[in-house]
Amino acid sequence: MRLIVLRYNACMHTCQKCQRTFKNKGSLGNHQRFCTGEAPKREKYRTGPFVCPKCGRTIKTSHNAHVARCDGSGKMVRDGRFTGKGQGWTRGKTYEDAFGKEKADEYRKKLREKEKNKPSTWSKMSDSAKAEFREKMRLNMLRRYSEGWEGKGGRCKKLIYESPIAGKVFLDGTWELAVAQYFDMHNFQWTRNKKRFKYIKPDGKESTYCPDFYIADTDTYIEVKGYERDIDRYKWAQFPHNIEIWKEEKLRELGIKVKS
Repeated sequence: MRLIVLRYNACMHTCQKCQRTFKNKGSLGNHQRFCTGEAPKREKYRTGPFVCPKCGRTIKTSHNAHVARCDGSGKMVRDGRFTGKGQGWTRGKTYEDAFGKEKADEYRKKLREKEKNKPSTWSKMSDSAKAEFREKMRLNMLRRYSEGWEGKGGRCKKLIYESPIAGKVFLDGTWELAVAQYFDMHNFQWTRNKKRFKYIKPDGKESTYCPDFYIADTDTYIEVKGYERDIDRYKWAQFPHNIEIWKEEKLRELGIKVKS
C-alpha cells in the first residue's frame, strides 16, 4: 500500500503559485487560469462571489463557463444553436438566421397554437368563484369611480384639453372636444363631470351613470351622444337632475362642427 501511494503522488501536478496539487495537466491548466496564489480555487471562488477578470461582473456560479465565453461585455457568448427551452441565442442572431424563415414560421405557429389551447385560469374556476370575483371587481370599480377615477376604455380616443374655465380635462373623442370649446367660447361655467348616479338596469341589477359635462349656470348636466341604445333610455329616465342629450342634430343647430 505504501508503494502505491508513493507512485500516485509522483504523478501529481503542482501549481507553482499556490502549491495545490492536481491529478493531471488538464486540471492544473484549468486551475491556473484563475489562480492568484492567495488561496486554493475551492476556497477562493466557490465559497463566495467571483469577479470576472475580463468584464468585472460578479459571478455566483459557473465561473469557468463564464470566463471561457466572456467577450468583455458581461454576457455569455453562445454558439448560435438552439439548445432547448429556457436558453438564448447568439447575440445579434435571429431565429431566421439560425433555422431559416420557413422553419421559424412553423415554430412560431406551433407556439401560438400551444398558447391558444392552453386552459386559462378563468376556465378552471368554479361558478361560485367566478360570481364572487365578478362581484368583487364590480365593487372595486364603484369605489374607484366614487374617488374620481376616469376609465380609459371606450370606442373613442382619449383627448387632453386645456380649458381656461375647467382647467385640464380628459375628453372622449372629437365631439366632446368640440362641445368643450363651445362652452369656453360662450364663457359657460362648466366642468368635466365625475360624479356618478345610481340607476337600476332592466335585469334588476344596480349600476351607475356619469354624464359628460355639468353647467353650473343652469344647473344642468350635458350628455354628448352619438349612437343611442336601449340602456341609455333607462339611465336618462331615472336621472335625478336636469339633463340634456346633445346629439348630432343639436350640435349642428348650435353651430358646433362635428364629423358624422
